Amino acid sequence: MTDAAIAAINAPIVFRVLILSAVCWPLVLAAASAGLHFYRLVYGAPSVLLWNRPWFGALWMSAPIPALAAAFAGGDPVVMDWLLMGGIWTTEGMRGILLVFMAVLWTAAGVHAHGYMAQKEAGKGRAGNAAPRRLFRFAALWQASMAGCFLLVVAADIPGFYLGYALMTFSAWMLVIHDGTDAARRGGFAYIVMAVIGEGMILAGFLWGAGIAETILLAEMRDGMSGSGFVLPVSALLWAGFGIKAGIAGLHVWLPMAHPVAPAPASAVLSGAMIKAGMIGWMYTLPIGLAALPALGGVAVSVGLAGAFGAAVYGSMQRNPKVVLAYSSVSQMGMITALFGIGLLDAGLWPALSPVLLLFAVHHGLNKGALFLGTAVTDRPASIPAGVKWIGLLLPAASLAGVFGSGLTVKWAVKSVLYDGGYLLFSFLLTLAAIGTSLLMIRALVLQHRDQRAAHNKITEPAAARVVAGWLACVIAALFLPWWMGMTEPIAAIPPIKELPGIVWPAAAGAAIFLAVSRGIRSAGVLRNAAREEVPRLPEGDLWALYAGVAGRIARAAEKPAAYFEHGLDRINRFGQRASAFAAKLLPMLNRWEPFFRVWAGVLMVLAAGMLLFVLAAFS
Repeated sequence: MTDAAIAAINAPIVFRVLILSAVCWPLVLAAASAGLHFYRLVYGAPSVLLWNRPWFGALWMSAPIPALAAAFAGGDPVVMDWLLMGGIWTTEGMRGILLVFMAVLWTAAGVHAHGYMAQKEAGKGRAGNAAPRRLFRFAALWQASMAGCFLLVVAADIPGFYLGYALMTFSAWMLVIHDGTDAARRGGFAYIVMAVIGEGMILAGFLWGAGIAETILLAEMRDGMSGSGFVLPVSALLWAGFGIKAGIAGLHVWLPMAHPVAPAPASAVLSGAMIKAGMIGWMYTLPIGLAALPALGGVAVSVGLAGAFGAAVYGSMQRNPKVVLAYSSVSQMGMITALFGIGLLDAGLWPALSPVLLLFAVHHGLNKGALFLGTAVTDRPASIPAGVKWIGLLLPAASLAGVFGSGLTVKWAVKSVLYDGGYLLFSFLLTLAAIGTSLLMIRALVLQHRDQRAAHNKITEPAAARVVAGWLACVIAALFLPWWMGMTEPIAAIPPIKELPGIVWPAAAGAAIFLAVSRGIRSAGVLRNAAREEVPRLPEGDLWALYAGVAGRIARAAEKPAAYFEHGLDRINRFGQRASAFAAKLLPMLNRWEPFFRVWAGVLMVLAAGMLLFVLAAFS
């Protein structure tokens, strides 16, 4: 530990308890949920009845409260020398804002999940399905994912950050495959394959970077890397590893495969909070703002713009609203990736760009979380008026499109920073990408309206009050985002009225394109009946099929060398067997000559030495 870190040990006791509880309390609840899961299996207690007990609901919803309290309380960094490698947890700077955002999203999604999972598993139980036994398994993994999410936010040391990141990653995998369907297993397989590849890159980058800087602290690793000759390869490893979680173009294939198969609240935290872990990793580990990395910055800008435009086009042709929302996340994270690329190109712009990126990420997380939670509200008749429900769905969609609420603030902040930095062309490209966001939002709402009519013909039970309450809480939090979090101008500034046309026109263009394409397809006679869609069916994982095909070819190509290698091992084995048989025959012969050598060994050695001396004398 550094002297400054050790001096920070005087953090107030209340804050120490809060920040420790932020991580440990969800872990305690995860262990308790796992215990209840096994109790139900042993004693046969009905899961849904036990789940709906008031005491369990209170415990379930209390999990994010210590994190929220720690974020608002604030305090000096907490040093924990009692950990194996030591650790520092803090809520200073952007960590406090991120912890508030994470806690609010997990709270809203948790309230929603408590009602959603009870209704979902109770329905399966009535149908004779054994799925209700998975309720408390879901609870344990939900709380473990939450703990990992909070830990990676507050940890200022490499071991703590990586532990939180890995805990979140692998717990979330089980949330993805919770339903146990073929589609869920396929989506979970894509998720875990990409996650393990990313974990390997991140671990390699951490080991390399920590070795260069000779530290376990994230900030000191960044400083040490910035002056190293290996800054580019280490940064590239970390950027790509965290980029898998962030869903950058080319490494995004798990997102549209995992989202549609996961339960709605799990999709909300996957897209709202967990993919932000990739962005958080970039901010904590890359020497952005300390050193210019033009090569990596150029790649990041190119990949980001490709994701922003490509995901918008491909996602607008999907039929599942959750898949459309997943591609919207890829598109939005593409914009964030491109903005990070600008920071890597221009280190001097980073102080102004970093708070804008933070606002962008939080804005996207809460609004996208509200939209994913909303997919569960439209699946059932809601206990609120239809007008209120559709306004609640429209508000976050309009905000992501940049025409309302925090979306206006984010667009204006991004535009201002880029204009001040002289990146006019890049600002225009992001404006064009916003057309794709509007197109995706309209497409998702249209599909939800279609699915609502189909679902209401099959399901008559209204959505639970907890489902609606969690969703509305997320909508309201997203609506008033910059102000309730205490963000001040110029980050939280509302754009002047004269600037509004330049900000909202992409949304109008997206709506016009959607109407024109839909009407053009219909007038062309592509729709033969009302049951057919206006777009062709495209695979949800897009490049996943290509990657799987390449991996299969590599595996088949490796079969022949593997066969040769196996044949060589067989030959070596047969030679060893023959040598062993020869040795077995030779040993008895040597045993018979043993008495002779025992008597004449000295004479034979003298004769051999004499012959050697004669040879040396003859040839000297």
